[in-house]
Amino acid sequence: MPETIELPGVLDTTLATKLLPIVNLQENLSNFDEWRHSVRFFLRYHKLLTFIGEHAGYPAIGHMHRGNLVEKDTNDDIFHRRLFVYSLIWKSAEAVIYSSLYFTWELRDKVHKNSQHDPRLLWNILCALRS
Repeated sequence: MPETIELPGVLDTTLATKLLPIVNLQENLSNFDEWRHSVRFFLRYHKLLTFIGEHAGYPAIGHMHRGNLVEKDTNDDIFHRRLFVYSLIWKSAEAVIYSSLYFTWELRDKVHKNSQHDPRLLWNILCALRS
């Protein structure tokens, strides 16, 4: 069984995400497809896919959906969810970020200069390694 990351205890993790946990990306990228699938599943389940630039078909915030107003998130809510997505991707790909032959100094520098902690940038860099 692949090694999985440990999620924060305060996060309400339901049975669905327990059955399909996030796996750690192996340094040699041998489990890349499994890693990508598990991260995307978790993000989709928690309606966070938009933070990596993928549209998940969720109703727009502040618009009517099935007769109900979808509540607007505060900037703090968005900021914290964005950082959560970044940290989740980072933690699950740590072996690649720190020691992989695929992760050059140039890429490492690009990630560390990501002062906004943009999860989309980190996700795109990691996915490009597989191309």
